Amino acid sequence: MIKKYNNISLAVGAPGIILQIVGFVMSSGESQGASPLILLGTIMLMVGLGYYAAAKGRSPLWCLAGCAGILGLILLALLKDLDEQKTADDHVSSLETELAEKQKRIDEMKSGDS
Repeated sequence: MIKKYNNISLAVGAPGIILQIVGFVMSSGESQGASPLILLGTIMLMVGLGYYAAAKGRSPLWCLAGCAGILGLILLALLKDLDEQKTADDHVSSLETELAEKQKRIDEMKSGDS
């Protein structure tokens, strides 16, 4: 996971959720100012989810999962971290390259002994 994007997602998404909750509580009392809070909270949550998806190596368009509410959050949380897989694949590739170089040196040493 890309830590920088994960931190941004938390810094933007968590206040978005809080604004949504405050907006919904205010709307239950039939307050006129609740709708802008809900809208702003939803936008902030979706931006946060976009960064969270990017942190997992996914397209930021996954922020649209925020439209599904808590189910969207759960869906994003359950997505496989592609960045972690890419890092592991890069590590395996570098080990294979290193092994091939060492094998080449061994072969050169053997041919020099003959």
